[in-house]
Amino acid sequence: MSVVLSPIWHHLPQEIVETILTHHVDSFIDRDPALAWVQLRQISGYQLRRIERHFRQHWLPKMSITLYSPDAGCWSIEYFFHAFDEDNKKIVIFAAEELALNSWPVFTQGFEPAATILDVWADFARSPINKRNITVRLGEGVLSGGYHGGYIVNDTDLPGLQHPPRAEQGRYVQFDWMRAMNELLREEMFMRNVADKMVRCLITHLSIPSA
Repeated sequence: MSVVLSPIWHHLPQEIVETILTHHVDSFIDRDPALAWVQLRQISGYQLRRIERHFRQHWLPKMSITLYSPDAGCWSIEYFFHAFDEDNKKIVIFAAEELALNSWPVFTQGFEPAATILDVWADFARSPINKRNITVRLGEGVLSGGYHGGYIVNDTDLPGLQHPPRAEQGRYVQFDWMRAMNELLREEMFMRNVADKMVRCLITHLSIPSA
């Protein structure tokens, strides 16, 4: 989705344009990350760099990943921001707490060996996107005033998913955070547009007088 600016902007000094755009971006960047990432990032190169830097510092630490076991009941494990890759700042490393790792089941209820965390991540990588066993959350406890459910969530893809060399029983995972934001937030905007169209169609239908 491209952003089209009025021709009047071309007649203003660039410093004034960026000042106005900065105020506009800042009014959304902390309360609507999907709009900021998908649309406002496109309005200028300067705003793109500002928004990406803000996401790196502010929103990425507010992302979490839940991995669900397919064969051990309702077991799950949470991953949170840990660090950036030293050689490539587009690659982020998420980590699970050691206590959560230790509580992962060794056996299923039928006393069969349960899938290890690495096995479950491997299953994630092999599965079609619409059947993957994770959820990605952004802004939990922050968006919508911190109310329950007031965050962005989806069973999205994690492009470039790998386990770092120091991976301890699946404690660490790494992926391309910018592409992951694209996956999560473009899907969020798509679903908003679909919902808006459904509402408009419903209003139109209800406004038509019955014969």
